[in-house]
Amino acid sequence: MGALAKIRRQARPLLAGIRSDGFRVGLSTGFHPDIVATLKERGASWSASSRTWVLPADDNIGPLLDELGHKGGLRLAYDRSAAQAQLAAALLSPEVDAFAPDLDVKIYPVAADGGYVVDTRYDSLVVSCLRALGGRLLSSKEGWYVQRSLEQLLGDLAAKAGVLRGHVFIHEGEIRIDRTSGGYEAEERPTINVSGAEVKRGQGGDEEGEEGRLAIVLQPLQRQNVDPQWFAEATASMSLLDHQPAGILHLLAANSALLGDEPGLGKSRQSAAALHLMPGTGCRLLVAPASLLINWSREILAVDPNAQIAILDKEGIHAEPDWLIASYEKLGVIVQAITDGVIAPRAVVFDEAHSIIQPTASRTLNAFLVAQKVPRRYLLTATPILNRIVELHTLLRLSGHPLGDMERGDFAKEFAGSQEARVLLAQRVSEWMLRRPKSVLGLDAKVQEPRYLELSGAQGVEYRRMAADPSLTALAKIGRLRQYLERQKADWLIETIAGFEPSDKALIMCEFQDTVEYLAEEFAKAGIEVVTFLGKHSKARKQQAIDRFQSEPTVRCFIGTTKAAGVGHTLTAANIVCFASLPWTNALKKQAEDRAWRYGQKRVVTVLVPLFAGTIDEQAMALIQHKAAIENDLLEDPTTAILNMDAPSNDPEDASEISERDPEYAAILQYAKVA
Repeated sequence: MGALAKIRRQARPLLAGIRSDGFRVGLSTGFHPDIVATLKERGASWSASSRTWVLPADDNIGPLLDELGHKGGLRLAYDRSAAQAQLAAALLSPEVDAFAPDLDVKIYPVAADGGYVVDTRYDSLVVSCLRALGGRLLSSKEGWYVQRSLEQLLGDLAAKAGVLRGHVFIHEGEIRIDRTSGGYEAEERPTINVSGAEVKRGQGGDEEGEEGRLAIVLQPLQRQNVDPQWFAEATASMSLLDHQPAGILHLLAANSALLGDEPGLGKSRQSAAALHLMPGTGCRLLVAPASLLINWSREILAVDPNAQIAILDKEGIHAEPDWLIASYEKLGVIVQAITDGVIAPRAVVFDEAHSIIQPTASRTLNAFLVAQKVPRRYLLTATPILNRIVELHTLLRLSGHPLGDMERGDFAKEFAGSQEARVLLAQRVSEWMLRRPKSVLGLDAKVQEPRYLELSGAQGVEYRRMAADPSLTALAKIGRLRQYLERQKADWLIETIAGFEPSDKALIMCEFQDTVEYLAEEFAKAGIEVVTFLGKHSKARKQQAIDRFQSEPTVRCFIGTTKAAGVGHTLTAANIVCFASLPWTNALKKQAEDRAWRYGQKRVVTVLVPLFAGTIDEQAMALIQHKAAIENDLLEDPTTAILNMDAPSNDPEDASEISERDPEYAAILQYAKVA
């Protein structure tokens, strides 16, 4: 009995605190799964910044506290009188800034149609207020369209939801609502077929929404005058390759453009040089994947040795530098810094711009908000199309190209569905997009070699068991099968690499992080020295892996995921590229293999693609070849296309962690069928 009493005396309090803003109540509770479940059932939302469960302030809060006290049992101590006193005190002394700032309410004026789009984190009071104003949720879920005056909108948000003017960001520029949807090419394509359990969808409301998606209005594309003599003199001392001055001029000659050179032609060097020469005041802003920030600082110093460079980190922006480098994850900070007047960039470059082709993704919206405030904006990507022609529409809009003014669905109908339509699109964007092939470098060949393997008896049994599992959805099953096959190629990879000359080095691209670590262990057992490269590694560790592979003869293999290692890096020490699994798009495959086949490569590059016959591997290969044909219609000059992969006829970093906003997710859902 004494021991039990001691345990009870040590029970933590159920309530650590109660706050209110006069409209909501925030409960800071100890953790208990039953308490969490009860709060969710009552419609509470979790506020990470205040670490409280937030609900509307009504007469149900008192009884709810008693119910939570019962749910806490012996683990959490509940004092009813103290809890009710805390609640009364919080309601009597409301804190107006307790919760509303965390809702991140943004209001965008709508051009032509009038009214406003309100974007906010979910809050039941705000939603009720917007519904009462006749607001309609956009079908893209990007916000609520309200056709009322700004005065009434702000007044009702303050009076009914406690969201004051100081809690609201009102965007100065206008947006439009793209009212067409769709965009899939109406043409036959390969499919990946697996049986699977039915996917359970979330329960949505039955209210009628507003058809359309938010589209920010940008300054239209305009040509800029560049004095030829000045340009020749300015670039004479930059130690450029023969093709690079034309790329720099392409960027300087317009307020917006896309540089789509194939990997290895120096897009970053050309754009850094263009920004260095660009007139105006304010910083030069570079946005890139987080793994490439150090690379960018080196490229800048190569053209501007005295550059003052700042890389945006946790400390934020305190003063405007000459050059500001930021990852896509920091775009929201950039938007706020521009809005607050801390920085006023003269130009922005979006590197690996295929990262912002998904129109509803938050990083894409932030990219548009930045672009609307910056007079010059440029896009760099060797893969402007990952899955579908319609993806180019987002980049055209971001540039202010006239074709971007078309609504998304109309664009898809006009330019997707046939080779003739794609060729027409290529002609229409030729002045905006400059793309040169690898042939300008005079590199030796890149040879594609699919290698067909057979599963052993035990491997085949396990593969068929997984393929027949009725408990897995089609999407989950595809991931499991691919990961299983990826691991089974370890012996073949080790035997193949060991059979090459000691001077040969290999890149091994995987789709799963676990496979990278597994292969590293297996290669170590075989006495083959490797380095690994994963998104979760620190920047210093990533750079060390690159430097060791490039400089140390004993390091034979560089193993990484296509997502993390397949873009932006120079790995020309390798003359062999192996894909343990194929990525979902030809564009990503080409990007990855061209880490080795780029400027500085002195040898023939061999690309090995091991495929288990009769498995999902072959379906993935057919999918890749289909997408390559679509890409070639728009991006390749038939007279210079020298590569082709022949095979018998018949991807977040980790492919097991794909989110709905990743291009890989769209690719999988496009082709996976539930039988």
